[in-house]
Amino acid sequence: MAQNLSKYEEWLTVIANTRLIFNTIAELEDWLDNHSIHNNGIKRSFSSPQKIRAAFADLQMYVYSYSHNTILLDNFIGEYKRTWDFYRANLARRSQPQKTVEEILRYIFLPPSDNGGGTKKTEIYQQIKEQNINVAILIMLILKALPGYESKDGDVANFDGVFDEVLNILDNFVNGDGSKVLCPIARAAHEEEDKSRMALYCYVSDILNTYSNFSSYSNLASLKLDYVELDIEGFWNECDGTLKNTQFWQIECVVNSGSYFMTHWSKDAENRLKGCRYTLFVFKDVDDSLTFYIQNPKSIVRVLEGLPLTDEDAAWYSTDVPEQHPRVLPLHRFIPSSVWQNKINLTRCTDEAVTSQYNKWLDSCKIIKTSKRYEYLFVPGLYAVTKDYLYVESENEGEYYKVPKSAHEGFDKIQMDDLVGCLQMNESGKVYIAFDKLLLYIEVTDENLEKYNIERVRCIE
Repeated sequence: MAQNLSKYEEWLTVIANTRLIFNTIAELEDWLDNHSIHNNGIKRSFSSPQKIRAAFADLQMYVYSYSHNTILLDNFIGEYKRTWDFYRANLARRSQPQKTVEEILRYIFLPPSDNGGGTKKTEIYQQIKEQNINVAILIMLILKALPGYESKDGDVANFDGVFDEVLNILDNFVNGDGSKVLCPIARAAHEEEDKSRMALYCYVSDILNTYSNFSSYSNLASLKLDYVELDIEGFWNECDGTLKNTQFWQIECVVNSGSYFMTHWSKDAENRLKGCRYTLFVFKDVDDSLTFYIQNPKSIVRVLEGLPLTDEDAAWYSTDVPEQHPRVLPLHRFIPSSVWQNKINLTRCTDEAVTSQYNKWLDSCKIIKTSKRYEYLFVPGLYAVTKDYLYVESENEGEYYKVPKSAHEGFDKIQMDDLVGCLQMNESGKVYIAFDKLLLYIEVTDENLEKYNIERVRCIE
């Protein structure tokens, strides 16, 4: 791109030449009410720099509204240029574009154990992460759904096939395990009538962002989840509710709605009953089915230390439950995992002979809790939010932790419906003031209370 162009002239020139927003130059001219661009270019088609800037501002507002207030056109064009430079330097000569895209998706979004490719490929894919390259733009460049930044290829023809090809590759990746989370987005994308490059980018970006959120616990706190309280307390097993084997599940309600403990029990020949207690969260999915988020008990250590969770630590399952008191829970994992099983088909145990046997084992067998050191109790307790302080009910009755909002940059954003409270480890007895939305867990020690200027009080000021 010529160096003497103003930024607005350059940006409008890129939009016109790449057919970024509209598939033909005629559509762009109609929208700008300027029908000389195809002959004269941007600079000669506007009488002053101010009018060029105004034209870009109008397009910026159009794209911002079109993308549901998510895309700023000037930022996008900067990302476009940076991603194009990376693509041209590292990936332009690849002869199998679809395979390259699949490898990049696996490397960026799947657990490390699932990532393949040779050393040179791995180095390039790692650079995508390190340099924060826009993956949606990169995929479109690789699949020729988006031309080079300096392209002058002209009007877009036969784009429907390319549009669908990109979406099909994403479908195969994100829906490989029966995902329902992304179904409405994918359906809307395939039914889109305005098959433009910008429209495709909006869908690709939306799909990848949503997939990333649901595959990472670190992003869970930022999601607006509609938690659901079900009548699922009791015994369940994976053998149609009968006593075909000695393994079963026990689900118990926790204090806050939509949260449960889910213990997997297994009796051995030596009359030992081994149990591992998982944490379960249930919430409505985007299409009104239910999502079960199951957390490995070991994950609490990483959570409390502020570390990102690994593939072993949590899994997402989807299920269709027509009533509040389900008899069966067919759980289907929808985020890829190298550790968790694809399906957990649970049946509620209602036969008295079965439930009596399970209770007998719990009473008479030697209990071995494999997750005992990780077990905890979390009690939501955000009692009040004032102008300067958060008041959190402590582990002692009638006492509150008075937390200054100035102690952490995220405290002033805490609201009464956020998950804030006290988390107590059962074995060690350690107590933490928990701010789930911020993924912040402050161990209650004299040193930490002094560090955050937190006081123990018995009244709200």
